[in-house]
Amino acid sequence: IVGVDYFFITVGGLFPREELKENDEDADGVVKIGKAMKCLIVRDQESKAIFGHPVADKGDDIDGYAVSRVVEDAKWLGYTGLILKPDNGPSILERLSTALEMIRIEGEVEKISEEHPHKYESQTNGATEAAVRELRGQYRTLKGCLEARFGEQTNQTHPIPMWLVEHAANIPLARAVGT
Repeated sequence: IVGVDYFFITVGGLFPREELKENDEDADGVVKIGKAMKCLIVRDQESKAIFGHPVADKGDDIDGYAVSRVVEDAKWLGYTGLILKPDNGPSILERLSTALEMIRIEGEVEKISEEHPHKYESQTNGATEAAVRELRGQYRTLKGCLEARFGEQTNQTHPIPMWLVEHAANIPLARAVGT
């Protein structure tokens, strides 16, 4: 079972979207450029592997970046059977259906399906939510060390913080001890 979800990392610290100040959002409720980095997380429940990717937007993905990241992560895991489990957000469900099609077309996974959590129960996707907390903590630590060394802060649209999301996700995967 592979969980997929979106999350935000903000400039002034790390906190849920609900805690963003109202003036950080435009009239449509979209977080202003530079205030928060939108990210996609993919977490395998069996191996505990976490993949993090900054994305341009939760909505329409014109170049297919978010979908291609989910497909590549699923292929990297190397399973012959796979269940993708998103939360029930409309933007992630749209991306997931496209990713399922791409994985089926490429034919590297013999059996693939999707599983949806119960409505209004965030705990059903708890493993992915825990992975988000772990990734945010790793990111915060690395970014803090990097900014302390350079003596200045970077905004969320700079290439370094964007790269740092993927790097922070790869550290536990590369440094894990066990099977």
